[in-house]
Parts: sequence; structure tokens; C-alpha cells
Amino acid sequence: TLAACTTLPNEDASSDLAPAPEALTADDLIGTWDVALYFSVDSPPSATVMEIGSAGADGTLTGSFYASAFEVGRYTVREGAVVISVITSDGSGPYATSGRLVAPGQVEGQTLSTGRGFLMAWTATKR
Repeated sequence: TLAACTTLPNEDASSDLAPAPEALTADDLIGTWDVALYFSVDSPPSATVMEIGSAGADGTLTGSFYASAFEVGRYTVREGAVVISVITSDGSGPYATSGRLVAPGQVEGQTLSTGRGFLMAWTATKR
């Protein structure tokens, strides 16, 4: 005899076992982040801090990156993804930084320095 099957052929049987992943929100960005900066594939990363003070309902962010205040800070949320884009600057010119909240407490991003002419990858972990 054949036993009854409780799942359809295209149904994921594990969906009943694992809870759905928690949706990420802009509030998950707020706090202090330890950032690993990857200047070169041949060198270990250097460290800095990113502070995100607030995430406004209008999509604005306040904070600082590499000890430079956000001149412009924006975020958006789409289908559970939270992405950010900020502009900071120093004596060499502006820095365009963007990132994506990939999991609670984890951001991956990149920074373009127009004055110094480099693109740098980075990762951040929330304290």
C-alpha cells in the first residue's frame, strides 16, 4: 500500500519547520558599526566606525562614516532589503558610500572617493 503524502510535489516540506526570516527595517541601521575597510586584496583590512543616529520616515539618515558627518544620507526598503547611500567629504573631496543590510547586524558596502580616485569595499558589524 501507498502512504499518504502530506506535501505536494512543488511544495517545500521544510517551510513548516523553519520560521520565516525576520524582515529587516531601517531601524536596524541605527547604532554604532565596526567597519572593516578593504583597500587592497594584498593587505589586511583597516578599521573605522560608522554611526547611524536616525532613520527618518522620509528616507533620510543622520550619522557619520570615517569620522565625517553625512552631508546627505538616504535609505530605502524594498522587498525586505534595506539599502543606504551617503555622501561625506574630507580635504580631498567627496566620498559616495553605499551599502546593503544583508542580515541583522551586518552591512556590506563600497565607497568611491572621487578626490583620491579609489573604490573600496567594506563590511560592517553592529556593536
